[in-house]
Amino acid sequence: MVPGRPSGIRTGWGRRVNRQIECPDISVPLRRHWQGIYPHVFIAPYPFFRLRREGAEGDDRYEPVKAPGERGSDFDDRVKRLGEAVSWHAVHVAVAPERDRETFFRAVWLLSALGYAERAGIALQEEISAWTEARNLYLPASDAPPAILEPALARFLGRFGLTHLTAYDEFRTESMEVSLEALADDAKAVALRRSGLYALHAPDPGVLISGSFDGAEAIIAMSNAARAIAGPERDFEVYPAGPETYVDWLNPKCFFPRQQ
Repeated sequence: MVPGRPSGIRTGWGRRVNRQIECPDISVPLRRHWQGIYPHVFIAPYPFFRLRREGAEGDDRYEPVKAPGERGSDFDDRVKRLGEAVSWHAVHVAVAPERDRETFFRAVWLLSALGYAERAGIALQEEISAWTEARNLYLPASDAPPAILEPALARFLGRFGLTHLTAYDEFRTESMEVSLEALADDAKAVALRRSGLYALHAPDPGVLISGSFDGAEAIIAMSNAARAIAGPERDFEVYPAGPETYVDWLNPKCFFPRQQ
């Protein structure tokens, strides 16, 4: 293993997934799924972000948004080094403060993960797209945790005295060890998203950070012991999960009974 970089993949086909690392099924509220394991659960949306131009000042200090095919192989490294995160709340307040949060956030989620959708309100999505592009803002990433989030993950997990943790794929059948040094802002991007690594787990003191396919957020689940040491509010934009918050948190509540 190269210092500060992930080790090789370890496979685990055929084993039953432990609830400590499992992402809840769409039909089960988050807190009910992790009852007895993680009493504290938070939604942490992947941020909007923009890229600083090295050495530039004033109105020209940010790069224009580039299409995926124009970003280059070092894009994630540059995002990690030069990216500035912007919260969903800040964009909501700036673009459409008259809209309720759930409606606005649903439009952002669908725009980021799936594109324009009638059920999100295409006019609102077009307004979000125009506003963000005019300010050189990239939309939030989808699926696994993106490079812009790695330094925040390193700061948060470092508060527990950790040096390494385990990263898992979406179905928890493959895993690898990741060092916090590799997540820090002065290291190359670990590329969790490109590698399909959706979850980060520290069994002691009990922290799980999980993404989901076509999701634009991390689910942060914590034991009582972990919550007593540190909370995620200092490092992320977070929203506490209520008793009826599902992993697919931005679909209307009427959607979930049909899945049960």
